Amino acid sequence: MKPTLFIIAAACAALAACTKGTEVPNNTGLQTARVTLSFGNLAKDAIQTADEAKVSRIQVFVFKGDGLDAYKDASAVELKSGKIELNCTRGLRNIWVVANAPDLSSITSESALKERVTGMTEDNTADNFVMVGKADNEEITAIYSKTVDVDRIVSRIRLFGIKRDMSSSPLAQLPFEVTRVFLTNAVDNACYDIYTPVLPPETVLLNKVGDKMATANPFVYDPARTPAELTDGNVYGKPYGDSGDPATHTFYSYPDPEGRVKLVIEVKMDGKFYTYPVPIGITGANKTYDIKLVTLTKSGNPSDGDDEISAGENEDIEPAAATFSVTVNDWTPVLTFGGENGVVDGNITI
Repeated sequence: MKPTLFIIAAACAALAACTKGTEVPNNTGLQTARVTLSFGNLAKDAIQTADEAKVSRIQVFVFKGDGLDAYKDASAVELKSGKIELNCTRGLRNIWVVANAPDLSSITSESALKERVTGMTEDNTADNFVMVGKADNEEITAIYSKTVDVDRIVSRIRLFGIKRDMSSSPLAQLPFEVTRVFLTNAVDNACYDIYTPVLPPETVLLNKVGDKMATANPFVYDPARTPAELTDGNVYGKPYGDSGDPATHTFYSYPDPEGRVKLVIEVKMDGKFYTYPVPIGITGANKTYDIKLVTLTKSGNPSDGDDEISAGENEDIEPAAATFSVTVNDWTPVLTFGGENGVVDGNITI
């Protein structure tokens, strides 16, 4: 079952008092409604779960035209109770729900919220992702209910297995080990409006050519698992779907409408370093891009094996040494309010 957020509005005689930073009504002398957001038992469980569906904060915005009609930063008590209440006026309204974001109480218009920039590294952690959801042109009356889906802003990129298959080449006899896996050109900033989408004035990329590798950033860098030595015909990690095993390497990027993000496998063969860049393509919010199995058949791009991103770590591998397919499925829904998803699954031969 897909958990949802339900909004129920009931007529109020007057606005209730509010505390700064908690609830901000932006109306006087108008007929009002009391809006209750109820998200059920699964959502309450998710709030206490340290995983990709965890919710630790919820901010709700109700907009009348472009102006702010009401704002609520839910308290810890409300999150645990599964019910959030706020006051707003009746009529056509746009509703936004933002989870796990920093304080947005300074927002006074819908356009300002859409254009506000969030930083992946700054605002997210591996168990607490910023999420957004909205409902447009909702007629809030005395009795009102609506389901709102909330989506993660990040894209997820996962690698499951790496197979060495160089049996037709003298390379099969050489010492070979996987040393690390990382992303290049991962996008580090985005606007909260993931639906249009509105793009930041300037895109910030992590691990672009010439950068010092972000080895301390788990969103874009992961050292090899042990044992990393890979003999010919064997698999490092686990191919997708084997006994339900989790991904061997998991990375994150904010959406990239230009398709710049690449997953790079670095290996050490006979004492020399080589990289195998895998282009992910255009990435979207709340989508997961799964690489089932990478099969290495030839040497990759020569590399220095140091912490500076070189051109070879961002160049596509020779077509003769790299073939792969990509399909789209779903990421696990966000437990709190549900969410739309997508996945890229592929077997890659390099």
